[in-house]
Formats: sequence, C-alpha cells, structure tokens
Amino acid sequence: MINESKEISQAELEFLEGILQRNHSFAQQLDTYADIMIALSTAIFIFSFSQLRADYALFWVVLGLTGGIVTIVALLMIKPPAVLRKKGQVESIMFKTKIASFGSAREYEDSLTKTLRDRQGTIEQYSREIYNVTKYYYEPKKFLFRIARNVLLLGIVLTIVLFAVESLVQ
Repeated sequence: MINESKEISQAELEFLEGILQRNHSFAQQLDTYADIMIALSTAIFIFSFSQLRADYALFWVVLGLTGGIVTIVALLMIKPPAVLRKKGQVESIMFKTKIASFGSAREYEDSLTKTLRDRQGTIEQYSREIYNVTKYYYEPKKFLFRIARNVLLLGIVLTIVLFAVESLVQ
C-alpha cells in the first residue's frame, strides 16, 4: 500500500537507500575490475616489450600495444572523462557539489529538513541521485570496461594467431 502521508516512512526511506547503495556498489565493483585490468595489462605491456629486446616478433608488438591501450582505458575507468559523465544533469541535494553550494552547514541542514518533511520531495531527491549515479557514474565506467575487456581479448587472440602463423612459417 502506498503511503499517503506528507512525510516519508522509514520503510520507504530504506527502500530508496537500498537502491542507491546497490548502484554505488555496482560502480565500486567496476573500480575493482579496473584495478585488476590495470595490473594485468601493465604486466602484459612490460613483459611484451621486454621480450622485444631479445626477440623481435610481431606477436610481442601486438600484445604489448594491446596491453598499453588496455592500461590507458582501465585508468580512464577510475574517473571517466567529463564528456562521458557530464551531460548537464540536475544534481540532487545529496551530491557533493550541491552540498558545497550552500552558504553554511545550517542552510544545508534547513534544506535537508524541508526535503525530509516532504514525502514527494524526498522521493524526488533520491530518484534524481539514483538516476545520476546510474546514468552518469556507473554507465560510463561500464562502457570503458567493455572496451578494455574487448581490446584485451582481441589482443590475446591476435597474439595467439600471429604466434601460430610465425611458428608454422619457421
């Protein structure tokens, strides 16, 4: 049953907070993936180019370049470029720059109190924050992760093919 009172219930607040936290945890999971990608691709990059000094082979070049590209894309995952995450969205009262825009802690407290006393206002602020976190924080990270993963897989496959071709030729 929908709460018809003016104030938001504890259950509704917990529900909204759960959605927000879930979306934040998805983004944090992608940060963990970025850390793993950075470590793996950096190791591939360093190893590949160190092998080029001893034995020049095209497959080492492909693997090294792939590792370098993946490292760069994974580093961008940590904080995606503004072009991917800034689209002129309206910030919620929970966003750090919105908080900092208030003249004092007291002004912010008054705004929070007013919002929390208004059920629709609270839902509006949470929905705005949930949408912004998902659309402008999580989605750009996921997009960059897919690029990094696909480039890495492509590089490994090309390296295997080139290695097989070079082995057959010799």
